[in-house]
Amino acid sequence: MEAFITQLAIRGDGMAQQQESADSEVEPSADALEGAEAAEALGSTSEARGWRRLLQVPWLVLATVVTTAATWGCTWLLTSATEADPIAISFTSDPQQIAGSPSAGRQMLIPPTQRTVGTPGAGCDGFHAWGVANHAVDSGVTTVQIIAQGQTDSAVLIRAMKIKVLAKAVPLQGIATVCATAGGVSSRGLATNLDDIQPEVSYSGAEGSPFGFTLAKGETESFNLTATAEAGYYRWQIVLDTVVDGKPQSLTIGPAQGFETTSGNSNAPAWSWNWKDSWSLTGVPGRAETVPAGSPLTVIPH
Repeated sequence: MEAFITQLAIRGDGMAQQQESADSEVEPSADALEGAEAAEALGSTSEARGWRRLLQVPWLVLATVVTTAATWGCTWLLTSATEADPIAISFTSDPQQIAGSPSAGRQMLIPPTQRTVGTPGAGCDGFHAWGVANHAVDSGVTTVQIIAQGQTDSAVLIRAMKIKVLAKAVPLQGIATVCATAGGVSSRGLATNLDDIQPEVSYSGAEGSPFGFTLAKGETESFNLTATAEAGYYRWQIVLDTVVDGKPQSLTIGPAQGFETTSGNSNAPAWSWNWKDSWSLTGVPGRAETVPAGSPLTVIPH
């Protein structure tokens, strides 16, 4: 399955001003998300309206950008860049595509009314793409890999990374699925806790050095951001503060509707993919159940 790659690039003060006007940091209540914002994310289809009637919590189904990603079976999200842009950026939130991403117990939560189709395939390579195709949301953890490359003769300073929370609500409920992933090479490691009132990015640089670096023309930097959630559902984006030729600029990274992360519990009941041909029920003492690959999964009663 070919990756569909979106590249983002800094486009000067105009982009920064446009992004500033588009920002909305209002923290909606669950009731508010049930209204206009949820309707925007879910669209106007009768199927979407059916989901809203059945759900007891606001489930914001992946919007147009991510729906397109699912159609392509993609793991990378992007826009175009030109050679004149100071920095070219690509990013992915598929753990299987991320070098150095944590691999054990990665979970995704599928809407309870979704009739699951397809399988992750052999191993765990296709697990995240399969989840996206079934409208799943990352559960507990979202890891984003960002690759930045300098494109101008002048060095570009990337001085800070911030988290912009677009919306928050009560945790989602649904069909819990899990699969282990693998991989690991050296990269810059960053972390954030979405449950914080104002999530900040911590950087595990050498000897506690602060986040920040410069990019010369043709130079590439790769770093992973791991976002965790234990108390809610969040839509969020990443903002890079940069300096280009002495002028501060901001670059927003993420789908138009934001990355989606809902709180999760690694010990909670879930359907676990056996890397081959079936799902096994885990986390329910005294209950053993197996579902063949391709068969619809159901919500696990607690």
